[in-house]
Amino acid sequence: VDSTSITKNNVSLIENSVGEESNQLEKVLVDVANGLEKRTSRELELFVRLLEPLMLVVMAGLVLLVVAGLLLPIFRMSSVIE
Repeated sequence: VDSTSITKNNVSLIENSVGEESNQLEKVLVDVANGLEKRTSRELELFVRLLEPLMLVVMAGLVLLVVAGLLLPIFRMSSVIE
């Protein structure tokens, strides 16, 4: 567990305590939930942005492998004929 998650959990607990004391627990919980949803959405979007180039490189590698598999026998046969 890293220190940032501990700090964020402490902030959520403090917000909950303040919400209980001010009789606005529902509003505070909704605010905390919205914040967590936004953070999760940003992290997921970042993950997808990083995954797209990686998948592109993997697909290019697979295409290169297939092309090499098709062309190598042709080149070997042409060198044997000469």
